Amino acid sequence: MKRSWIVVPALGALALVYSACKTDEAAADTSFCGRAAASSSCADATDCDRSLAAGCGAARAALNPSLEASAAECLGTGICRGSVCLGKALLFATPTAAHQELAKDYCTFCEPGQPSCEASFYKKGSGAVGAVVLPYGEATARRVRDACARVSGCGPTFRSCAAEAITASVDEALGAELSACTRGAFGADDDERPPIGADGGPTVLTCTPKNCAGCCENDACQAGTELRACGKGGVLCKGCEAGERCNDGRCEKPCGPDTCAGCCDKDGRCQEGKANAACGAAGGACQACAGALTCSGGSCIDASCKATCSGCCTAQGCQPGGAATACGTGGAACVSCGAGRTCRTGGCVLDPASFWDVVIVSAELPPTNKSGASWDGFGGLPDPLAKVYSAEGASSHTAATTYVTDTTSPYWLATTLTNVRASELLARFSVEVWDSDTVYDDYVGGCAIPLTAQVFDGGLYQYTCPDTASSVKVKVVFRVKPR
Repeated sequence: MKRSWIVVPALGALALVYSACKTDEAAADTSFCGRAAASSSCADATDCDRSLAAGCGAARAALNPSLEASAAECLGTGICRGSVCLGKALLFATPTAAHQELAKDYCTFCEPGQPSCEASFYKKGSGAVGAVVLPYGEATARRVRDACARVSGCGPTFRSCAAEAITASVDEALGAELSACTRGAFGADDDERPPIGADGGPTVLTCTPKNCAGCCENDACQAGTELRACGKGGVLCKGCEAGERCNDGRCEKPCGPDTCAGCCDKDGRCQEGKANAACGAAGGACQACAGALTCSGGSCIDASCKATCSGCCTAQGCQPGGAATACGTGGAACVSCGAGRTCRTGGCVLDPASFWDVVIVSAELPPTNKSGASWDGFGGLPDPLAKVYSAEGASSHTAATTYVTDTTSPYWLATTLTNVRASELLARFSVEVWDSDTVYDDYVGGCAIPLTAQVFDGGLYQYTCPDTASSVKVKVVFRVKPR
């Protein structure tokens, strides 16, 4: 397989694109439950996200344990939605012993003689019949097996039976409200899908703008208010991306650093951030400047300070302006430089001696290899992995992700390089994508990515390496986060 990184052109030059909210990395608890609790106060968190955070211990026990690490890492990228991250973690879910027993019994009783039945029972991206059970723990897998997979000829009724067994099992473990939120993280239940006709295909419901106020999915009218199915007026449902919300039938990013240069008010609307009643900057929460304070540069400062202070101003008055926690000059509002930065001559700059981690989030590959053929034999898709390098003088670091099977859109969400100085990442940083194969891995593409100080802010960035004589163009999404 060939791999390459995406170069993003902007105004005639290659540009890095900032694409995600920042998240607080200071929390000591980096488990899924710890991060779910910390993110439950985010502006775009839903009631279900808050319920999942409050009942996280019980929810963990009801779910497939292979979800937890990926869901926790997802929350660490700045996605403030526990339910969204659980859904993304499903990409990395693996069957437990109970899941494997379920697959064996299904293939013995429901689909006897079906070639490769057990191997394809949980196969991702293929509409596999076992996919509905994979997110849940062993108790639920055993309940589905006993109720739905031990009767001869059970194939046609398995999906509906499994949906009922899952609902009953998770309801008993978590209660109806938390169960609904937990199950909702993995998409619609079977009773929300279009009915199946005698020929195995969906019954035609002719969903149209005339009879559907929401949106149409598989020819069935949906409410149009869910992240997985957003829309109104009978249009085709759209799945909202991570970090977005469905608002009045449209997928939109919530007010925050990505969408608002000013501040976000209590209703989630972006304000200019210059008024005393709504003061703020960089997508933060608006604050009201009371008494003798005035709004300057997105901060409430002492109104008398600006005219007389050579350093920077806070609500407490004039500050020297040389500290990383209160940096500024000329009577401007003091700013906190943040992790990995220091204050020099009244301005925040990247500290070259600070230490950082690199998270490789995802990549996008073209549908065919350089020669225009399928990536793998018999029309198969690639199994991509990413290799990451940095170097400065005698110091160097290298790491790799695991591979993701059968996809041209791998989602790794993997912390690769760790504890690397900023100066080393600025000197040399490169990424390569490879196709994992049985005998040897095939090189897909890659390149050196020229990092700048702006990338060291914990946000998500994407970069595209151009194709070469021997490689294809590939876009990679990554994040550089402080230690």
